[in-house]
Amino acid sequence: KLNNGEYTTEVPKATAAGEYKISYMVEGNDNYNPTEAAEINVTIANADSQVTADGAINITYNSTLELNATVSINNTGLQTFALENQVEFVGMYGMLGGASVRYNDDHTGGTATLSNIPVSRYNFAPGRNEITARYGGGVSINGSDDNKIIVNVEPIVLDLDWSNIEERDYDGTASNVTASIASVYVPGDNVQVVVEGGDA
Repeated sequence: KLNNGEYTTEVPKATAAGEYKISYMVEGNDNYNPTEAAEINVTIANADSQVTADGAINITYNSTLELNATVSINNTGLQTFALENQVEFVGMYGMLGGASVRYNDDHTGGTATLSNIPVSRYNFAPGRNEITARYGGGVSINGSDDNKIIVNVEPIVLDLDWSNIEERDYDGTASNVTASIASVYVPGDNVQVVVEGGDA
């Protein structure tokens, strides 16, 4: 029997990680005496998990990012796992979010996707960013080691609209040429326009 269960002629089976006590004995009959019950202790350890994520991503500032990760479980075939926890994605400035794991058919792992992450100054620095992907574990599953994703944030190329640029004769009065940003940029960001050159 398994733990405090009933004796049976079936071989005891367990799938969840934990400590188990297996008891066994021989029933007597008219010709044989019964045996004393004997016990053995069995331990089923947690399965290990591993996260594999996107290697390197190039993306433009003020766009949205999608991050993908695959969770693999070293399933021996004796257990169907439930992937309760999420894959967490952590950036240079803190948590970007968590994504639930979609099962494989055999439940030995799955995939997780975190979509619509704003590529803004609140989440990313210009240039190279290192993102950590990790799976938190679950029932009978150990959490994974960190896996790194490199996100290279490239600057936006801004377009300018010019006005008041027609030719004129200098008459001693100041005349302004105006440049305005024609491209979309993130509200609240500081963008400096520098105009050089020109004859008096």
